[in-house]
Amino acid sequence: MKLKVVRNKFLNFYKKKKHIIMPHINLKLNENKLMFVNSGMIQFKKFFLGRKSKYKRICNVQPCFRVSGKHNDFEKIGYTNIHHTLFEMLGNWSFRNYFKYDALFWTWELLINKFKINEKKIWITIHENDFETYNIWRKIGISNKRIIKKKNIKKKFFLNENFWEISNNNGPCGTCSEIFYDMGKKYKLKNQRYVEICNNVFLQYKKKLYNNKYILNKLKYNYIDVGIGLERLTSILQNVNSNYKIDLFKKIINKISDKIKIKNINSLKIISDHIRSACFLISEKIYPSNNKHGYILRKIIRRAIREGYKSNIKNPFFYKISSILIKEMEDFYPFLKKNKNNIKNVIKKEEEKFFNIYKIGIRILNNELKKCSKKLDGKFAFKLYDTYGFPIELLEDICLKNKILIKKKEFFYEMNKQKNNFLNRN
Repeated sequence: MKLKVVRNKFLNFYKKKKHIIMPHINLKLNENKLMFVNSGMIQFKKFFLGRKSKYKRICNVQPCFRVSGKHNDFEKIGYTNIHHTLFEMLGNWSFRNYFKYDALFWTWELLINKFKINEKKIWITIHENDFETYNIWRKIGISNKRIIKKKNIKKKFFLNENFWEISNNNGPCGTCSEIFYDMGKKYKLKNQRYVEICNNVFLQYKKKLYNNKYILNKLKYNYIDVGIGLERLTSILQNVNSNYKIDLFKKIINKISDKIKIKNINSLKIISDHIRSACFLISEKIYPSNNKHGYILRKIIRRAIREGYKSNIKNPFFYKISSILIKEMEDFYPFLKKNKNNIKNVIKKEEEKFFNIYKIGIRILNNELKKCSKKLDGKFAFKLYDTYGFPIELLEDICLKNKILIKKKEFFYEMNKQKNNFLNRN
């Protein structure tokens, strides 16, 4: 079952359950603590906080971006089978309408009856004090052995892996129940064997700080927030052990491997992941820069270029992959096709800038490396970074190949000194 089909089947399933299909929102946010949309519930947060929703039942597909703040998966990309900088979240919500019983029964109906997932492969986690959820799962037919009760930390109800809250300090919160898929005994590590595919969140409390202690009060209305990772679900339905082996990424990776001659599997994962993020961000008029959203985009593009550099590719290549990604996703996200030429031009321009920096920086660096034996001077590293714009990550890669360490304390000392001087001047 192709990813496109999985996406549409999810929406049609909840449409038949009288849910309104709501469009996704842009990834870019301008909140103080959040730069990008990192979960499906962001656009509905106001309803959880008390505002009345026009619709009681909603479903949608929301692109989510996790490379900054509390949820930052950037360093995991390329080294796991399930993480992405950008992923698609399938979500359904209830605002003052149905609650635990319907939410869990419909989730089970979707996964087992609609998508035909082997129920013997399913494991459930719940909050140890959430007896109602436990009884519903038992009524559905889940064996007691397959329901894992997560223990409270320090005997506090809200300190539990299966307790979810919008904010760590105060606001709507509640217990949740996660659904995991067992990939099989051949995977020795738990985080590889058991893959989370769905989370049912039951918002029924408000957390509040009172006399230096947190207390929970019942909300006037109950809410449901269900999230399913599209790529993870698709990998299960396509019977593959990695998100990067599903049809979407398989096509991109095959093109990269065949046309650009990159063979390293970690590099292929990183490049195929990063082209999707770059295309989405640029389509929202975010451009590479040294500030906020633009800095994140630049970081993503340049990391992909570095992976190409590791395979001895020293000319622009990343922009060529954009057309493959856009062709695969333009049906559901038509703005990608609309911005196709701009996306390609922005990426190519950033690549050309990077390789110009590289040519200047590598000449200076090679001269310095001839002088040092085991450690590279941190002041020099910072000058290369600050004056010439030579990426510290690329510098680390080159030094690693030459078995040379960078004096990072000196590097960060110089960086902090510059920051302080800037703040004092302004």
